[in-house]
Amino acid sequence: MPRGKILAQTSLTIIFLATLGFFCLGTIFSEKKDISFQEKRQLASFPQIPSSKALLMAWPKSLTEYLKDQFFYREDLVFLNALMRVKLFQRSPTFVVLAGVEGWYFFMGDWALHDFLRKPEKTDAALTRSWENLIAHRQQMLQEIGANYLVAVAPNKECLYPEFLPKRIEEKIGTSILQVMNDRMSCSPLADHFLDLTEPLRKAKSPELLYFKTDSHWNSRGAYFAYRAIMEKIKLWYPQIAPLPENSFAKRPLENTQNGDLVLLMGLIGSISEKVEEWDVRPPCTTLEDRTITSERLPAGQSLQANGCPAGADQRVLVISDSFGEGIKKYMSATFQDVVYSRELNVPDLRGFINEYRFDLVLDLRVARYLPKVMSPGRDEKNY
Repeated sequence: MPRGKILAQTSLTIIFLATLGFFCLGTIFSEKKDISFQEKRQLASFPQIPSSKALLMAWPKSLTEYLKDQFFYREDLVFLNALMRVKLFQRSPTFVVLAGVEGWYFFMGDWALHDFLRKPEKTDAALTRSWENLIAHRQQMLQEIGANYLVAVAPNKECLYPEFLPKRIEEKIGTSILQVMNDRMSCSPLADHFLDLTEPLRKAKSPELLYFKTDSHWNSRGAYFAYRAIMEKIKLWYPQIAPLPENSFAKRPLENTQNGDLVLLMGLIGSISEKVEEWDVRPPCTTLEDRTITSERLPAGQSLQANGCPAGADQRVLVISDSFGEGIKKYMSATFQDVVYSRELNVPDLRGFINEYRFDLVLDLRVARYLPKVMSPGRDEKNY
């Protein structure tokens, strides 16, 4: 064998063994972590020394998990792998995030992809009828205390911006359950109590963005136009209330002020930036201080947050929402004097509290992928 080839093979072997030794020694002697902030999960700890046959049989697997999680420079290697997939191949390192075109990313968890691709099903009519009946039941319950109930649903990001999906996905667009529900409710006597925000947002879509590219939520502009559509519905019951005009807010261009939730899910914190525009409330309601609401009518140990603008309308409003409610909060709080917010508790959980607090309006604001959860009846609503 030529001397040059022997030297090359020897050099490669030495480099390989040195690299292997570096990571082995690093794994043994490096400081161990409890949590991976990149992957947002608990890391495996060193397994207990086995004291029984069953523990002995399980010990190799537990040790393997520990070594995988505590591997030297593991988070850096995971980050580098994720970054290469996204930057070089436009592929997400996790199945719950879909990399689109032009820097767009989409959340595919919580059956969102299935909903985007779905075809009409035989059970749709029965399912949406049960949801309509549930809305009727809740409206009737609230009407007894002089309140109104409005269900407002934000479209999933991919339904509003399908043009930024990969072509293989965009071309297979189906009929979402929100579309089916909206078709039913548009012909229902309860049409005033249901609002699909897809069309109002679609009309406001160009030229400015309404959703973040790197996050599954709407941005300040999207939340504002959703708020405005909601207020137009509310005016049916309270004609004196008007949405705040767009010039009520100061707009600040920012860049990478926060990592989008999709960036976090991909483990790419700080590596993908996005230009955003933050909308700040102008006087007289620039400082909206939260206050804590407690009551014996709330489930044990639970409390709610509330705020409002002294110059706002005097109707009492309860906003029940998922994370999309955070974006609309500043607009609602600047409009009304008293707004109570709930993230963890739904209408069935809050029934006693609603009766006690005497709300004028209960707004149930959700993103479309959570619609089945919202329309899931509580213990006292099983017949609806």
